[in-house]
Amino acid sequence: MLWAARLWLLAFLTPATVGLVILWRAEQRLKQGMENDSWSDIELGPVRGLLLSPFWKLGAGAVIVIGMLSLAVQGHHIGFFPLLLLPDQVVMRLSQLVMRPKPRSEAWWTMASNFKPIQSEHWGEPKQGDGPSIFTA
Repeated sequence: MLWAARLWLLAFLTPATVGLVILWRAEQRLKQGMENDSWSDIELGPVRGLLLSPFWKLGAGAVIVIGMLSLAVQGHHIGFFPLLLLPDQVVMRLSQLVMRPKPRSEAWWTMASNFKPIQSEHWGEPKQGDGPSIFTA
C-alpha cells in the first residue's frame, strides 16, 4: 500500500513541477521580450483584447461557484477545486504582465520635500479661549 501512495505522489508532483517550470520560463521569456521590445504594442494588442474580455470574469465566477458546490457535495474534501483555479491564476498573471501599467502619481514622500517648514509666531502659547492648562503652574 505504501508504494501506491508514492506512485500517486510521483504521478501528481512530476507534472505539476514540470508545468510550473514551463510557466516560469515562459513568463521570464515574455518579460524579457517586452523589455527588449521584441513584442511591440501592436503585436500585444490582440492578446490584451482577449484578456479584457468579460469571459474571464464570468469564468472565474463560475469556477468559484463550482468549487463551492463541490465542497458542499463532497464535504470536507476539497476535490478538484484547486485544479479549477490554476487556469484562472495563469490568466490573471498573464494579464498583469501584458497590460500597460497605469501612470503613477508622484509618491507622497517625494512631495513632502516641496512643503515649506512650519513656522509660527505663537509657539508654546496656549490657544486663546482655552481655560487654564494642567501643564502650566
